Amino acid sequence: MSYTFSKKMWPFANRKSEARSALVDLLERTKTLIDGSEESCWAGLSPDKIGMDLSIAIEKLTKGDSIDRDLLRMHFAPTGPLQETAMMSGWTDEYMILSERFDALISSIK
Repeated sequence: MSYTFSKKMWPFANRKSEARSALVDLLERTKTLIDGSEESCWAGLSPDKIGMDLSIAIEKLTKGDSIDRDLLRMHFAPTGPLQETAMMSGWTDEYMILSERFDALISSIK
């Protein structure tokens, strides 16, 4: 016997999948920005290192694996590596939007 589950029957599974997908999109956009960024002496990490961490998280999310949420939270924290790099490279406004959206998504990811 085969079972088919609808979104209506398993709404939480679908929401988790949507949150992971939205987080992947957000991290990919952030990676695009970081790849073209200048290094900031205040960031503590190079754009290459930040980009590598984002790539690893993107890959794990895509595969359905768990991610290091604390590492990502550190990158997106106020005065963290991403904000400092964004300020140096002229994309502070977009960082603020991405960061706010990141905060909303990361808590729903396991």
